[in-house]
Formats: sequence, C-alpha cells, structure tokens
Amino acid sequence: EREEANKIKYLTKRREKKKEEREREDTLSLLRKFKVVKRNQKVRERKMMLAMGRGIEGSSRFVIKNKYLCKNRESFLSVNKPVPSSSSLRSFQSKSNRLLNEEKPKKERKRVNIYTRTGDKGESSLFNGERRSKQDKIFDALGNTDELNSSIGLVRSFCTDQLEPSFLARLEEIQGILLDVGSNIATPRNHSSSSRLEKTKFDEQHVKNLESWIDEMESSLPPLTNFILPSGGKTASFLHLSRSICRRSERSVIGLVGEGETDEAVGMYLNRLSDFLFVAARYAAHKEGAIELIHKR
Repeated sequence: EREEANKIKYLTKRREKKKEEREREDTLSLLRKFKVVKRNQKVRERKMMLAMGRGIEGSSRFVIKNKYLCKNRESFLSVNKPVPSSSSLRSFQSKSNRLLNEEKPKKERKRVNIYTRTGDKGESSLFNGERRSKQDKIFDALGNTDELNSSIGLVRSFCTDQLEPSFLARLEEIQGILLDVGSNIATPRNHSSSSRLEKTKFDEQHVKNLESWIDEMESSLPPLTNFILPSGGKTASFLHLSRSICRRSERSVIGLVGEGETDEAVGMYLNRLSDFLFVAARYAAHKEGAIELIHKR
C-alpha cells in the first residue's frame, strides 16, 4: 500500500509539473507571436490586452479574437465581449512579467585558436580565398605594412603631453587606414570577385587628408634649410623610423600597382604617408622642445 501511495504521489507531481511546463510554453509562444517585449508598462499592457481578445478565467490560454490594437482600455472593452475577469488579467500579467524578466543563460563563446596549422607548408590564403606561397610579393607587402602599423603604435606610446590629443588621434586613424591598405593588398584586383573588390576599395580621400595635415603642421614649423639627421627626442626619432619603414612598404607595393593587383591609391597613400611622418617628426620635436641635429659635411 505504501508503494502504491508513493507511486500515485509521484505520478501526481509529474502531471502537475508537465501541466506547468505546458502553460509556460503556451504563454511564451503567445508572447512571441504578438512580439510582447519588455518596454514601458503601458505598451506591454495594451499588447497583452490585444492577445486576450477572449479570456478563459483561471487559465493562461486565450482565443485570439480582436485583429487590431485598441487605443485605450475603454475602446477595447467596448468591442471585446466577454471580457476576461480582473483576476485572470492579473494572473496573465504577473506570469508574463515573470517570463519576460527572466534572465536567459548566456552562451559561452567558443574560443578560437590563434594557430590554424594551415600555413605550416609555407602557403597562406588571401582575402579572395586564393592560396599562395608566403614568398609571394603580396605577403612581402603585407608584412611591411604590418610592421609600419606596429611602429606607429610604438610612436603613440612615446608621445608626451606637449602634443595635442588631435595628433594622437591622427596617428590612431592612420593605423586603422593601414589595415584597409592591407585588405586592398590581400585582394588582388585582377583575380577577385566584384563584391570583394567593392568591399576593399581604397578611398583617395585618405590621401587628401594627409596633405591637409601636412600643410597644417608645416605652417607652425620654421623653414627647413639643411638636411637633418633622425633625431629630436624619442617621439620624433620613432617617427623617423616609421618613415623609413613606410618607404620600404611603398617600394613593395609599387610593383603590385604596376601589375594591376593593388589600387593605385594605395601607392599614393604610402608615398604621402612617408611625407607626413617626416613632417610629424619635426613637429613633435618642435612641440617637445627637442633639438634636431643638422647634417654637417
């Protein structure tokens, strides 16, 4: 008899649990169907009233009758009969609020390995999916622009308070543009789809921006009458180093531009960027009060 009683008790709890799960799913599906979202209380109440066109007291299941959203409670009550009882409405609202306010468990993002092993045999992929040897001149150009980007990041870490925030902001912007340069190089213009070409097209406006920045800095500098040695403090010296790397990057890109694999604007940008870095080095030395060494024969 005890086993029988325990069995009945277990089955009763199981049925109640399944009933609660069904009611929960019904309520959630109803909320999803009418896009009941957690906004302000008035919007939620109006949408729930629409979902409750005809209510069954004591149940969370409702028959949809009204096809439009009433502007207020009075107009809703005038066109929907019978009206759900206040207890049914409160029950539905409390259950809806509880379900809406429940925090969904956050899905853990799968960690992506830095190493892929796909380049162990000396080949790598371009943005268009093409596999080439790592000795290809495209990867040589990509490596040079990456080195240039890293050197400018080093410059920013040595900038002092004497330099304006706009100066640092321009260096940061250049670092971002150099990533666009890399995307353009990694997408051969004569071997890629039109969608990839459009996505990685390089804007010539970046060249004009560099020219305006150069003119602005030069207007505050004394005229240059002699050759100067890379000097003028840490910031200026590292800017000169970046200028040298930029020249190498430009030399590695010029061949790709001539073969039609890279946009001509990329070569123009690197050429103008080396000029910018030279003037920026002089500007940094001037602002920080450092001395530039004159070349003496």
